[in-house]
Amino acid sequence: MYTNITSFCFIITFITIHSHLSHLAPLTCKLQKSTIDIIKAYALVNDTKKAIVFERDHIDTEFSDIFIKSVKMSGVQPEVPRIVDRQIHRSNIPSDSPSDHYKKNIAIPFLDHLITQLETRCTRLGILNSKLLATVPSVLCLKELPTIKKELVDVVETYQNDLASKENINREVNL
Repeated sequence: MYTNITSFCFIITFITIHSHLSHLAPLTCKLQKSTIDIIKAYALVNDTKKAIVFERDHIDTEFSDIFIKSVKMSGVQPEVPRIVDRQIHRSNIPSDSPSDHYKKNIAIPFLDHLITQLETRCTRLGILNSKLLATVPSVLCLKELPTIKKELVDVVETYQNDLASKENINREVNL
Protein backbone atom coordinates (compact mmCIF):
# COMPACT_ATOMS: atom_id res chain seq x y z
CA MET A 1 0.00 0.00 0.00
CA TYR A 2 2.86 2.38 0.81
CA THR A 3 4.27 1.81 -2.67
CA ASN A 4 0.94 2.68 -4.27
CA ILE A 5 0.40 5.95 -2.40
CA THR A 6 3.96 7.09 -3.03
CA SER A 7 3.82 6.39 -6.77
CA PHE A 8 3.91 9.36 -9.10
CA CYS A 9 0.59 8.39 -10.70
CA PHE A 10 -1.18 8.47 -7.33
CA ILE A 11 0.44 11.74 -6.26
CA ILE A 12 -0.38 13.61 -9.46
CA THR A 13 -3.94 12.29 -9.41
CA PHE A 14 -4.36 13.37 -5.80
CA ILE A 15 -2.96 16.87 -6.38
CA THR A 16 -5.03 17.31 -9.56
CA ILE A 17 -8.26 16.36 -7.82
CA HIS A 18 -7.41 18.45 -4.75
CA SER A 19 -6.65 21.48 -6.90
CA HIS A 20 -9.80 21.27 -8.98
CA LEU A 21 -12.18 20.35 -6.16
CA SER A 22 -11.01 23.35 -4.14
CA HIS A 23 -13.53 25.43 -6.11
CA LEU A 24 -16.34 23.35 -4.65
CA ALA A 25 -15.42 23.91 -0.97
CA PRO A 26 -17.02 27.37 -0.57
CA LEU A 27 -20.04 26.23 -2.55
CA THR A 28 -20.66 23.17 -0.37
CA CYS A 29 -20.29 25.21 2.84
CA LYS A 30 -22.78 27.82 1.67
CA LEU A 31 -25.27 25.27 0.35
CA GLN A 32 -25.41 23.56 3.75
CA LYS A 33 -26.62 26.71 5.48
CA SER A 34 -30.34 26.99 6.02
CA THR A 35 -30.40 30.73 5.30
CA ILE A 36 -29.50 30.50 1.60
CA ASP A 37 -32.35 30.71 -0.88
CA ILE A 38 -32.55 28.63 -4.04
CA ILE A 39 -31.92 31.50 -6.44
CA LYS A 40 -28.68 32.48 -4.67
CA ALA A 41 -27.68 28.82 -4.59
CA TYR A 42 -28.07 28.53 -8.37
CA ALA A 43 -26.01 31.73 -8.77
CA LEU A 44 -23.24 30.24 -6.61
CA VAL A 45 -23.26 27.03 -8.64
CA ASN A 46 -23.06 29.07 -11.85
CA ASP A 47 -20.08 31.05 -10.52
CA THR A 48 -18.33 27.83 -9.52
CA LYS A 49 -18.99 26.33 -12.94
CA LYS A 50 -17.49 29.43 -14.60
CA ALA A 51 -14.33 29.04 -12.51
CA ILE A 52 -14.00 25.37 -13.50
CA VAL A 53 -14.65 26.17 -17.17
CA PHE A 54 -11.94 28.85 -16.96
CA GLU A 55 -9.51 26.25 -15.61
CA ARG A 56 -10.48 23.87 -18.40
CA ASP A 57 -9.91 26.58 -21.02
CA HIS A 58 -6.50 27.38 -19.53
CA ILE A 59 -5.49 23.82 -18.72
CA ASP A 60 -1.94 24.16 -20.06
CA THR A 61 -0.90 26.82 -17.55
CA GLU A 62 -3.00 25.40 -14.70
CA PHE A 63 -1.69 21.87 -15.13
CA SER A 64 1.97 22.83 -15.45
CA ASP A 65 1.87 24.08 -11.83
CA ILE A 66 0.22 20.85 -10.71
CA PHE A 67 2.80 18.77 -12.57
CA ILE A 68 5.75 20.66 -11.07
CA LYS A 69 4.29 20.29 -7.57
CA SER A 70 3.77 16.56 -8.14
CA VAL A 71 7.35 16.05 -9.33
CA LYS A 72 8.69 17.86 -6.25
CA MET A 73 6.45 15.89 -3.90
CA SER A 74 7.21 12.48 -5.39
CA GLY A 75 10.95 13.00 -5.81
CA VAL A 76 11.02 10.82 -8.94
CA GLN A 77 11.34 11.59 -12.62
CA PRO A 78 7.92 10.74 -14.12
CA GLU A 79 7.58 8.53 -17.14
CA VAL A 80 4.76 7.91 -19.57
CA PRO A 81 3.09 4.58 -18.80
CA ARG A 82 3.38 1.95 -21.48
CA ILE A 83 0.86 2.38 -24.31
CA VAL A 84 -0.73 -0.80 -25.63
CA ASP A 85 -3.21 -1.50 -28.42
CA ARG A 86 -6.03 -2.66 -26.17
CA GLN A 87 -6.30 -1.06 -22.74
CA ILE A 88 -9.27 -1.63 -20.44
CA HIS A 89 -8.18 -0.54 -16.94
CA ARG A 90 -6.90 2.99 -17.58
CA SER A 91 -6.93 5.72 -20.20
CA ASN A 92 -4.63 5.12 -23.10
CA ILE A 93 -4.43 8.47 -24.91
CA PRO A 94 -1.11 8.80 -26.76
CA SER A 95 1.09 11.70 -25.66
CA ASP A 96 4.57 13.10 -26.15
CA SER A 97 5.64 13.80 -22.59
CA PRO A 98 4.71 12.72 -19.06
CA SER A 99 3.13 16.12 -18.41
CA ASP A 100 1.04 15.84 -21.56
CA HIS A 101 0.06 12.27 -20.70
CA TYR A 102 -1.26 13.09 -17.23
CA LYS A 103 -2.97 16.24 -18.48
CA LYS A 104 -4.82 14.34 -21.22
CA ASN A 105 -5.60 11.25 -19.14
CA ILE A 106 -6.38 12.73 -15.70
CA ALA A 107 -6.91 16.49 -15.60
CA ILE A 108 -8.96 17.11 -18.74
CA PRO A 109 -11.39 14.18 -18.24
CA PHE A 110 -11.86 15.14 -14.57
CA LEU A 111 -12.62 18.78 -15.38
CA ASP A 112 -14.98 17.73 -18.16
CA HIS A 113 -16.75 15.45 -15.70
CA LEU A 114 -17.13 18.25 -13.14
CA ILE A 115 -18.53 20.64 -15.72
CA THR A 116 -20.96 18.03 -17.04
CA GLN A 117 -22.20 17.18 -13.55
CA LEU A 118 -22.77 20.83 -12.63
CA GLU A 119 -24.64 21.39 -15.89
CA THR A 120 -26.75 18.26 -15.38
CA ARG A 121 -27.71 19.13 -11.82
CA CYS A 122 -28.30 22.84 -12.45
CA THR A 123 -30.08 23.11 -15.77
CA ARG A 124 -31.45 26.35 -17.17
CA LEU A 125 -35.00 25.08 -16.73
CA GLY A 126 -34.31 24.23 -13.08
CA ILE A 127 -33.02 27.73 -12.44
CA LEU A 128 -36.00 29.17 -14.25
CA ASN A 129 -38.45 27.08 -12.26
CA SER A 130 -36.81 28.11 -9.00
CA LYS A 131 -37.72 31.69 -9.86
CA LEU A 132 -41.36 30.65 -9.59
CA LEU A 133 -40.80 30.75 -5.85
CA ALA A 134 -41.10 34.52 -6.21
CA THR A 135 -44.85 33.99 -6.57
CA VAL A 136 -45.22 32.41 -3.12
CA PRO A 137 -46.92 35.01 -0.89
CA SER A 138 -44.38 34.71 1.94
CA VAL A 139 -41.56 35.38 -0.55
CA LEU A 140 -43.47 38.22 -2.19
CA CYS A 141 -43.57 40.04 1.13
CA LEU A 142 -39.79 39.82 1.57
CA LYS A 143 -38.72 41.19 -1.82
CA GLU A 144 -39.20 44.47 -3.59
CA LEU A 145 -41.62 44.67 -6.52
CA PRO A 146 -39.01 45.48 -9.24
CA THR A 147 -36.90 42.50 -8.13
CA ILE A 148 -39.87 40.14 -8.31
CA LYS A 149 -40.91 41.39 -11.74
CA LYS A 150 -37.34 40.98 -13.03
CA GLU A 151 -37.22 37.38 -11.76
CA LEU A 152 -40.53 36.53 -13.39
CA VAL A 153 -39.75 37.92 -16.88
CA ASP A 154 -37.98 34.75 -18.06
CA VAL A 155 -40.58 32.51 -16.44
CA VAL A 156 -43.44 34.32 -18.18
CA GLU A 157 -41.64 34.14 -21.54
CA THR A 158 -40.97 30.42 -21.16
CA TYR A 159 -44.50 29.52 -20.08
CA GLN A 160 -46.43 32.11 -22.11
CA ASN A 161 -48.30 29.41 -24.06
CA ASP A 162 -49.55 27.94 -20.79
CA LEU A 163 -50.74 31.25 -19.35
CA ALA A 164 -54.11 32.81 -20.04
CA SER A 165 -52.50 36.23 -20.29
CA LYS A 166 -49.12 37.78 -19.54
CA GLU A 167 -50.81 40.86 -18.15
CA ASN A 168 -52.55 38.80 -15.47
CA ILE A 169 -49.17 37.93 -13.97
CA ASN A 170 -48.25 41.60 -13.61
CA ARG A 171 -51.62 42.35 -12.02
CA GLU A 172 -51.26 39.46 -9.60
CA VAL A 173 -47.79 40.56 -8.54
CA ASN A 174 -48.96 44.14 -8.05
CA LEU A 175 -51.72 42.97 -5.68
